[in-house]
Amino acid sequence: PPGFFDKPSATSSSSISGRVHAIEGFFDQPKAASVGDKRAREEEDDDENARKAAEEEDEEEEVEDAEEDGEMNIDKMLEEAEPAEIMDLPQLKRLVIALERKISRNQEMRIKHADEPSRFMESEVELFEEISKMQTLATAPELYSEFVKLGGPAKVVQLLDHENNDIALAAVELVMELTDTEALAESESEEGPTALVAALVEHAFLELLVRNLARLDEADDDAQKGVYNSLSIIENLSELQPEALETLTEKTDIISWLFKRLLVKTFEQNKLFCSEILSILCQTSAVNQRRVGAADGMDRLLQLVAAWKKKDPKDGEEVELVENLFNVLCSCLMLPENQAAMVEGEGVELMVLMLQARKFAARCALKVLDYALLRNTASCQRFVNAMGLKTLFPGFLRPSSIFQSKQKEGRGGVREDEEH
Repeated sequence: PPGFFDKPSATSSSSISGRVHAIEGFFDQPKAASVGDKRAREEEDDDENARKAAEEEDEEEEVEDAEEDGEMNIDKMLEEAEPAEIMDLPQLKRLVIALERKISRNQEMRIKHADEPSRFMESEVELFEEISKMQTLATAPELYSEFVKLGGPAKVVQLLDHENNDIALAAVELVMELTDTEALAESESEEGPTALVAALVEHAFLELLVRNLARLDEADDDAQKGVYNSLSIIENLSELQPEALETLTEKTDIISWLFKRLLVKTFEQNKLFCSEILSILCQTSAVNQRRVGAADGMDRLLQLVAAWKKKDPKDGEEVELVENLFNVLCSCLMLPENQAAMVEGEGVELMVLMLQARKFAARCALKVLDYALLRNTASCQRFVNAMGLKTLFPGFLRPSSIFQSKQKEGRGGVREDEEH
């Protein structure tokens, strides 16, 4: 019919036009908003970047200020610090004279106020400080000979017998510093250190050193340090003048003291050091090996190593302790009388049991047996009777078969085991 198509056509045109406008508006409006947001975000990013840059500049300034302050503080400390004293002969003479005066004053005050310790305490503090000043001499080993000529060693030895342990320990520390082998290694001349050691031995330093050890209670930290310093002196003497160690064992009870100290069950640094010193004493001296045996040393050593028959050391320090004790045994077994003492003390049987236990001590026991059986019929007979051959034969096929220790030290040294 007429108009049927016209009305829809008009409506369609209007509708399409409206949709077009709507669509154009739809795309136009977001586009404008998007540009605005982008600009806003760019402004925010610029602000953030500027803020970060400002913070970095502040941090750099703070670091620079701190560095400047640190440099200023270091410069200030260097300016305020006292200049390092350079030991020379005039200064050494002044120190020796001052030490002698402080010793005399302290003795006078002690006699005068024997019942009032507070009256002579100040003189002992002054004496302690003077001894500490004397440690500067360790920086000039070339002056040791002059120190001996001035009578310095005699005055230092005198202090080891002082009633106040602090004074005695200060003197021990002084001698330890003067005999430090690392410091003396830089010295071109050996004449000074040799003269010092000779003077100390001549004035009975070794006897007083060991006597002083007997009165120290290691429950006190200072006394514990004093024991360590005393043992360090003996170690230093073993390098500076090895023959002094025979004098040490002859004139003192150092061997008995070392064994007594090693029998303490708790493990700490000084116990390890005692085992090292005992090993050093016996390492190259047949005289000391004989004296250890004469002091019932073989039985004591067997008692000490028996504790490791069925257990492994906990750490490297305990490993070193065990090895030191077995090394002492091996050194002493170089003498026939000590071999006989080991047989009598059933030491051969103990070593076989250690081999059978297959712990860390098994390798050490094998080494001891090598020394114990050397040219000794009685020891060999004991070894056979204790089923030693049955225990040892598997090792000829595979040495590692008789060592099952978890310790790395216990699993190594296969070639050395084969030799033993």
